[in-house]
Amino acid sequence: MTLEIPDGVAEKLPSDEAQRRRGVLLELACGMYAARSITHAQGAELAGLGRLKFQRELGLREIPIHYTLNDWEHDLKAGLCGE
Repeated sequence: MTLEIPDGVAEKLPSDEAQRRRGVLLELACGMYAARSITHAQGAELAGLGRLKFQRELGLREIPIHYTLNDWEHDLKAGLCGE
């Protein structure tokens, strides 16, 4: 998937390509998690972080953890509960 970011927004991102990519993926993962579009494990995977590090990033952004039994069952079936 390719994502186009407007120049005005791209100017606010780090100039280093790797940092820019990680930052955008982390923000996307946090936003999608906050909107309850993805599970905790999916957010961690999208951000390229372990689950505890992703949880820390959510805390830094004051995004509450919402992890239901249904989320756990989904993550278990997807093989995302190994950390």
